[in-house]
Amino acid sequence: LSEAEPELRLVDPLAETPSPAPLAHAIGTYDFQFSPDGAFLAYRHGADEEHPKGRHLSLLDLATLQERPLIFDEDSVVSYAWSPSSTLLAVAFEKAGVTHLGGVRAPAPGDEASPVPLASTPASIESELHWVADDFVAFHALAPDELRRTPYYSQ
Repeated sequence: LSEAEPELRLVDPLAETPSPAPLAHAIGTYDFQFSPDGAFLAYRHGADEEHPKGRHLSLLDLATLQERPLIFDEDSVVSYAWSPSSTLLAVAFEKAGVTHLGGVRAPAPGDEASPVPLASTPASIESELHWVADDFVAFHALAPDELRRTPYYSQ
């Protein structure tokens, strides 16, 4: 087994000569998610010993292969999830030891516009993010009494 860093390779299998698309942060990628409509790829990168799941997110428009870093002034990305309509990407991130819930509104596929950041708020998030329809993001964390886990949601 190799101890090389993980690498994300995006290849079009229908191309005459398949070759990986150039990704700015292909090395050190932890995971990725295609948007439900297949127009975008979000991927978490910057994995290291202190941040084994990665530190940052990038968004790749699959029609143009234009890549955009998603910047939340984060120390690390905890979780992220696409809305069912592919218009929103919810992001839980840690900044100065506090977990926040924020995200971006994705541009139309093929649009040159940058993703629009959503307002973020501190939130105790200790799970993956899950969308309920296209309106709410659900997660769980310790209740304020710290004796039980409780589900939470945010619009």
